[in-house]
Amino acid sequence: MFDRDIWPSPTESQTIVIQEPFSIVNYEGSGLFMGCANTTIEHLDWIDTSQALGFDDMFSNCQVTTLDLSS
Repeated sequence: MFDRDIWPSPTESQTIVIQEPFSIVNYEGSGLFMGCANTTIEHLDWIDTSQALGFDDMFSNCQVTTLDLSS
């Protein structure tokens, strides 16, 4: 889903844009955004989590600057 080898260094800001709706099933969300820094995540509401069982470390070691969880 995301290639963590392309994350910028912690001093660079970045924007993660979810390009299309997708589903997280079982524990697929574990560690999804792990280690991202100075980050804005757009369209997080496009992720269907209705079949997810866990999100362990989904945002571990993150510095998320903008994250809308309202929907």
